[in-house]
Parts: sequence; C-alpha cells; structure tokens
Amino acid sequence: MSETASSAWHFATFAFLITALLFARAGLYADRASRPGLRAIVSSLFQVALVALVYAVVSGQPVLQIGMDTPQVTAELLTDCARTLLTTPALLGLARDGGWWVLGVADAASAECLRDVPMSQDDTGAVTLAALRDTGISVKLVEELLDVDTVDDIPLVRAACRSESRFAHVTREV
Repeated sequence: MSETASSAWHFATFAFLITALLFARAGLYADRASRPGLRAIVSSLFQVALVALVYAVVSGQPVLQIGMDTPQVTAELLTDCARTLLTTPALLGLARDGGWWVLGVADAASAECLRDVPMSQDDTGAVTLAALRDTGISVKLVEELLDVDTVDDIPLVRAACRSESRFAHVTREV
C-alpha cells in the first residue's frame, strides 16, 4: 500500500471512530422512535469536523473541508482536490452564489487567517480567498460549483448530479 493510501486509510479509520463515538453519545443509534433528529445529527457532524480539525492541527495534517450543500460532488472530484492539496499550500472551490464549496490547506495552522471570515454571505468566497492570499499563501482555484441554498437551486444542482444519486431521487418532485 502506498504511503498516501496508508495515510488516507489511517485518517479514515480515525474519522469513522470519532463519528461513531459522537453519534452514539448523541443517541443517534437508538430506536428510531427515540432518536433525537436532524439537529443532533448536524451538531454531531460539526463536532466530528472540529475534532478532525484539532487532530489535523496537532499532527500537522492537511485539511480538506467540503460544504454540505453540494450533492453533485463525486469521489473523483474530492480525490482530485486531495491530490491537488499535496502540491499546493491551499485550494479553494468557489460556489456560484459567492461562497465556497471546498477549502483545503496543506498546513492546518494556516487556516488561522480564516477565523474572522463571515460564512454564508454573498462574498464569503472572495473574502476567504483574500484572507489566504493576504497571508502570502498560494491558492489554487478548483472547479466552481452550484450549491443548494434555496428551493430554486434544486433543479440546477440535480442536473449536475448522477441520475442514481440520492439527491436526484428525493428531489424528483421539486
């Protein structure tokens, strides 16, 4: 197994363990009738992301963060982003609405400059890019994508998804 594959396997195992533990702590494996619902899932996933980020900072690992409103993203696209991050200090995939759908930094500590970037704004992508570049970090821009912010976005994003995807299936009537 290559060093890259071994590293990815190690981190995937870590991420799965953290996700399973935090989901269990939130009661997400309880009987369906007594599960806490979507808020607990989102909260647990946020906690997983936070733990993974702390781990990355402490261990000097790169970080690749993806937004949750881009269901058309494929494993191949994420793999391309991860490979790009091996050769550049940072990458950013802007969203057409002014935000971003993916952000990667080779050194997690370099993300400190993003602490005050406002999220979910019309200029979040531009402000993120400027914050990275203002600290001297070279940023590779990757493919721009649509994301789902309103019901009106659904048909366009669905058209970019594989026809057999869960998103395409559950939004057919929209």
